[in-house]
Amino acid sequence: MSSEISSFLTWGALLVLAWTIYGAIWRLYLSPLAAFPGPKIVALTSWVEFYHDVVKKGTYMWEIEKMHQKYGPIVRVSPYELHCIDPDFYNVIYASLPQKRDKYEKFTKSPDCNNATGFTVEHAHHRIRRDALAPFFSKRNTLGLEDSIKACVDQLCANIARAHAAKEPFNLTLGSIATTMDVLTSYSFGQPFGLLADEALATQWRDTVFHIMRALPIVRAFPLLVRLVDLLPPIISKWITPDLSILMGWKQRIRKQTEDVLAYRGIYSDPDRKATTVIEALRDSDKLPPKEKTLQRLSEEGAILLIAGSETPAKVNAVLWYHLLANPTRLQRLRNELASIYPDPKHPLPSVTELEKLPYLNACVLEGLRLQSGVSGRSHRLAPTSLSYGNWTIPARTPLSSISVFQHYNPVRFPDPQAFLPERWLLEDGSGIRMDLKRSLVAFGAGTRYCLGTSLAYAELYLMAAALATRVDMELFETTVDDVKIMLDWTIPQPKPDTQGVRVKTNHQWQKGIFEAMGKPWILPSILKSITGTPPPCTEGNREKSTSPLIRSIHYAFDPVPSDHDVPTSSDFFPQLRECLQHPPHDECVYIQPTDLRVPWPTSFPAAVQCKHWQEVEQSARELLDEIVSEIQKEAQSRSQSQDKSGGRLLSTQLGASPDALPQKKLHEVLETAVTGTIYMFPAANVARARIMAKAILLIFLHDDVVEAHDGSDAGETFLDLLLQSDRLPQTPPPEGDTEPGLPWRQRILREFVNEVLTEDPISGLELLQGLKIWSQHTRSHILKDQDQMANYTNLQDYVEYRMDDLAADFDHAAIHFTTNVHPTETEIAGLSTIRRLYLIHASLTNDLYSYAKELHDLQTRGCTMINSVRVLQNNMMVGDDTAKGILRRILLDVERQLHAEQQRLRMDAATTETQNIIAQAVVQSLAGNLFYSATTYRYARVVEGAKLE
Repeated sequence: MSSEISSFLTWGALLVLAWTIYGAIWRLYLSPLAAFPGPKIVALTSWVEFYHDVVKKGTYMWEIEKMHQKYGPIVRVSPYELHCIDPDFYNVIYASLPQKRDKYEKFTKSPDCNNATGFTVEHAHHRIRRDALAPFFSKRNTLGLEDSIKACVDQLCANIARAHAAKEPFNLTLGSIATTMDVLTSYSFGQPFGLLADEALATQWRDTVFHIMRALPIVRAFPLLVRLVDLLPPIISKWITPDLSILMGWKQRIRKQTEDVLAYRGIYSDPDRKATTVIEALRDSDKLPPKEKTLQRLSEEGAILLIAGSETPAKVNAVLWYHLLANPTRLQRLRNELASIYPDPKHPLPSVTELEKLPYLNACVLEGLRLQSGVSGRSHRLAPTSLSYGNWTIPARTPLSSISVFQHYNPVRFPDPQAFLPERWLLEDGSGIRMDLKRSLVAFGAGTRYCLGTSLAYAELYLMAAALATRVDMELFETTVDDVKIMLDWTIPQPKPDTQGVRVKTNHQWQKGIFEAMGKPWILPSILKSITGTPPPCTEGNREKSTSPLIRSIHYAFDPVPSDHDVPTSSDFFPQLRECLQHPPHDECVYIQPTDLRVPWPTSFPAAVQCKHWQEVEQSARELLDEIVSEIQKEAQSRSQSQDKSGGRLLSTQLGASPDALPQKKLHEVLETAVTGTIYMFPAANVARARIMAKAILLIFLHDDVVEAHDGSDAGETFLDLLLQSDRLPQTPPPEGDTEPGLPWRQRILREFVNEVLTEDPISGLELLQGLKIWSQHTRSHILKDQDQMANYTNLQDYVEYRMDDLAADFDHAAIHFTTNVHPTETEIAGLSTIRRLYLIHASLTNDLYSYAKELHDLQTRGCTMINSVRVLQNNMMVGDDTAKGILRRILLDVERQLHAEQQRLRMDAATTETQNIIAQAVVQSLAGNLFYSATTYRYARVVEGAKLE
């Protein structure tokens, strides 16, 4: 029996030996890769790589560099794979669509992350998973994430301030990791993990990622080890090594966060609600089959997103700041450039769109990316067909790679590659970035598997660089170049093993008061005392101004849609307006939270806006109204004394006044409308232009009330009628002192107004006057048209087209141009056609929704014609008032969604001019103001029971 066993073992050993010899011969002489240059030992076995990466701790990358120095640009680096160092061949290896590239399964597969998009081997399968993720990491979505990034960067600065106060050094590498991790966990799971608030937790995460990266060579050599570890009870894992226990704890936390997101499904009854986190987006994606939405797969996706998305930008930021602090001249140049758009760091950070236009900031970020290099590990690609390189033919499906570090430190592309030289990226005149050189930057990969989070990483880097350069004065603390220089390859480039990271200390607060500014003093008190009281009557004896220096008193507030018809709103839209809620960008306006003033705010607009100059606006409008009233009274008294009953109706009669007394309630209503319409809808206007706008709106509503009171019949002559009668408007104001004595008072007042407009701005002022002329003609024609229409609209689309025309678009657009002091060209106006149309739709439907109660009251009490979209919906859908109003609210929210998308498109489009962006932002502010005005104005809200604030 023993002889049989001995014989079996002998034959077994011989077979193994024979197989080994055959394998060695095949690898050295028969393999399709046998002819490629490289050390024979490397062609023979993969244990050479294991030795250098595990025993000698991440040094195989440098062995590959030595092979290239000896054998040339393409070498065999293992029995099965090739490596090419030639930068001109990089984009062939990492080809873009329509080319297809698989990953190398042996090097990619890991029991712990097989299901993540970045670890998907097959090209087709990867495209399915990537296409589901890609929209959430688009540049447009990244811009919508700015508020979250800025909040985390603010917290990073606050943490530096605390270290300064404690006279302790600050670990900038750790702080950067905490910042990027909190940004990403908010975006992925809906809430940050809180690393910025817990240094111990941040340290734990940093060390966990470090140990994962260091263990990857072992995992690739022994993949079953991971499965074994997963089966171990936590107490055993902790006994083996505390690091292993911590890793398992992070895995469980990520899995629990993913599970919570999946369990949250179904709480929202609105099927149109859009996902706000990455995991939600994957859960709800119609591009993924159910098997791609399991808890296990989405947990793995989340884990890889956190590791890849937090580590690289954080390390780049640390490397960048080491070199900036080691090069004070370059740091000062960066600060000087930032000061051109951000002179006061106590205010909020500029937008990413503004920052990415700064050439030197861009150059610094690109140089930081080059030096850090993103990922240093070999990322293989398998082409489905053979490739040609020089005289070599690379067989199909050969694992082929090119390490990014070698690309970034290529002395031909980047002379003096170890040096920090942001200037290398600039055009000769310093006005922009060398795109030819930028194409050589591969820190985010290339081809079909180019990093999805590139836009997010750039946004984080721009905002961190801007904040640190302007808000604090740092210097290096016990940190050398060895703390940032690439020495080891553990998939992510690593400096020396015992590094503590980039540590700094602050000499002083760079800008006095900057850290106190983190408390956001621009946010207004939750409840202002000035919101109570009654409207001041328009009399000489009672003209008190609001006690608030910023906010004009409001006395009415209502929501026309009952609470049981509430519609979910989006908190992610209009990030620029949301940012301005905390930090007004200029001195003309104040951003307020309507709910703090007890004003219902069922909209996606995050804030309302009010012109700060409301007192001057009110004074100007009241003076004009007083003058008109005085002249009317004089005229009425004169006609009464002469008993002259001939001629058209006087304005006093038109307003329903007797010769002795004008209707104070009506006058107050018109005055309130002129003032609030100006300060809410055109909040960016300076004092002079705001005063003019208030007068224009006052004349408009006097005209409309007169015409509407007489159903379009002979309503007498109004100021706008006089403007309409003028064959040709003056192109410029008359010379100073040029007056016409003896003008009738209406002509005199109108002439003074026209002169004031044209003196302020001959270009947009003339446009404004032309808009007023069109308004005058428009009101009369539409009164008669309304009577003919009698709300017989067969669908809402026809009605909306009519209402957009009824809104007198020429005046609205002219008012925006005038109050923002811009003069758009015809080409610029054409490029704004979509946002202008959405503006008219939203404004007209908002006016309908909020004026419905008043129009219904007028219909029931006076038999007035009702032209209103709520009534159109009622008639065509056979639903009640409340249902119709709820439907209209949903339509408005969808218009806001389209408006947000169009504004973001304009901001990201390189062809969009500054004037177009100013107008687009003014449109958003105007619509938010129109909504606030509609909900609080005395003209509409007063007719609704319970609308008065007590």
